[in-house]
Amino acid sequence: MKIALFTDSYLPTVDGVVTSVLTTRRQLEADGHEVVVFAPADPRRRVKDEANTIFVRAHELRHYPGYRLAMFPGREVDQVKELGVDVIHIHGVGTVGIKGLWASWQARSASPTIANPGPPS
Repeated sequence: MKIALFTDSYLPTVDGVVTSVLTTRRQLEADGHEVVVFAPADPRRRVKDEANTIFVRAHELRHYPGYRLAMFPGREVDQVKELGVDVIHIHGVGTVGIKGLWASWQARSASPTIANPGPPS
């Protein structure tokens, strides 16, 4: 199965959402699934390209250092269609999460969509 993980929080930031995304990705890949992560672009990231990760255009939140706000519009709908995604899993309800919902609705190929508000506190 091809699974897309949409997240508003990703490396180099380290928090519960990032830990959850990385753990989910690692386990799904170990189970034989193909996983692609959609995450906000961050100029602080040392590695600019990461296999099976699509970085969406984003700007820093001034009052919330380390977190980024994805910009609209984007190419996520086309990318989900081109990749032939079977399932979209949304981690969080920020702007990248909204892009995941929009891509799922528009592509209609990625069903079901799973939304996760974040890891338990």
